Amino acid sequence: MHDTQHCDLCVIIFLLFLCVSSDKTGKLTCSKVAEGSKIKINLLDSNDVFILDEGFQVFVWVGKSASPEERKNAMVSAVNYLGVANRPKYTPVVRIIEGGLYFVRR
Repeated sequence: MHDTQHCDLCVIIFLLFLCVSSDKTGKLTCSKVAEGSKIKINLLDSNDVFILDEGFQVFVWVGKSASPEERKNAMVSAVNYLGVANRPKYTPVVRIIEGGLYFVRR
């Protein structure tokens, strides 16, 4: 068992972002919804796309009623997020479609 007081790598702050499509550009714009223990499953909305950064990998959650633009740009937004967050390009990105299977980009 790890002791978080003695292990810098053990302390991870989870971040949850809501990504919505802009009508003018078609690009997804992401804004932070919650962080750490405030992230709850009920924050996920079937009409939207969310990015969850859990430290070692990034999850892209695609709601079953998300718009076609949001679905299309979800993984691109996650990869762009890696750059903005100064994360290594080799960080795994996992795509999860609500009610379906998921895909891991390595």
